Amino acid sequence: MQAVTIKRNALRALLVLHLLGIAIVIGSRAADLVVYRQTSQAGFQLLALGRDLAGAIGQSLTVPSLALIIVTGISMAFLRYGRRPPIWVWIKASVTVLVLFVAPALVGPSLRAAQEWAHWSADHNQLAPQFEPSAARASLYGAIVFALFLLNISIAVWKPFLSFKFPSLGRSDPGRDRREA
Repeated sequence: MQAVTIKRNALRALLVLHLLGIAIVIGSRAADLVVYRQTSQAGFQLLALGRDLAGAIGQSLTVPSLALIIVTGISMAFLRYGRRPPIWVWIKASVTVLVLFVAPALVGPSLRAAQEWAHWSADHNQLAPQFEPSAARASLYGAIVFALFLLNISIAVWKPFLSFKFPSLGRSDPGRDRREA
């Protein structure tokens, strides 16, 4: 009985940390959008500052929160299901691996390029022609990662329905209706 209580409390604590990580990731994405909206049309110096802030938000909030989500998610799945988790856990793991591939391979370099072009624009007091495409690319890749993140949340919410079995169209026992009457 004591082990069940410890396991339940550990799952609750991990869930709280997991949800906190999710909230921070969503909040940091919202902060990125606010910084972008406020600094994109304000001048070259603020443009560079906005890109620096977006990079700082990503490094200080998003990356550690994503790591927290991964660690707590794996821990909760192991505590709850042991070594043989259901299929939806493997689907979530696959989407997470995809996020971990896309984020550093595509988002990171495109954000750094946009940041460099923003600083070039501030130094030369004119907008670099490469800034807009690099910023658009960074936004696109960031949106893809965020969509995958939201897909992972929806898999967690709808997981009971992943094991749902649809009724068959044909009857397996055609005389059942006559016996029930």
